[in-house]
Parts: sequence; C-alpha cells; structure tokens
Amino acid sequence: MFFNNVTKFFLLATLFVMFSINLSAGDYSVDEETNYTTCRKLGRGCSNILTGIWEVPKSIYAVDKDNGGWAAITTGTFTGIKNFVLREFVGVWEVLTSPLPRKWVTKKPLINPEYQWEPVKSPFSTNF
Repeated sequence: MFFNNVTKFFLLATLFVMFSINLSAGDYSVDEETNYTTCRKLGRGCSNILTGIWEVPKSIYAVDKDNGGWAAITTGTFTGIKNFVLREFVGVWEVLTSPLPRKWVTKKPLINPEYQWEPVKSPFSTNF
C-alpha cells in the first residue's frame, strides 16, 4: 500500500489542526478574566492525554504520605486508576471540542488541577 498507518495518522492530525484553525479563526481573542484560549484548550487536552498515566504513581505517593503503605497499595492505586481514566476522557473531550467556538463550549478546564503536574488547589485550603 502507498500509505502506512503512521502516514495516515499524521495526515489526519494535520487535517484536524487545519480544521481547528479554520473553524475557530475568530476565537483567538483572550478572555481577560480567565485567559483561556482555543490553543490553550488544545494544549491542555494533549497534555492530559499524554501525561494522564502519571496520576497512578502521584496518587499512590499522596496516599502513602498521608496514610501509610497499605493504604497506598489499595486506595492509592484505585484512586490513581480512577483519576487516570478521568484525565484521559477529559483530555480527549478537550481535544475534540477545542476547535468549537466559545459560544458552544467553555474554554475553562474541566478538572482540577488544570495540568497533571500542578498541585491540587483545594477550596478549603488557606495556602494558595
């Protein structure tokens, strides 16, 4: 065959980016109160897809630090897997909806923290 799978993937990715730029051409204005743009949403979605697996060791470490080893093995693992699946689905959703205009979908992050490597900002914490 003339095209292999890698070539097809890059061709589809290029078409998606071109479609995204064309559809949201008037949506590159920065919202002054939130600073969220189409490009930031696309980057956040790609980041969530690529780094979502790190939710598992992050949760294991956090639970181990708070509750000890046995809780880290059980609760930390299951919490990490749940957060990993959630972050992957949110990442796919943000990539797919990033080219849509602001009036149809929000550009704000759907999960907290916005990126996987950021610390969780709890509304009950006084240390921001």
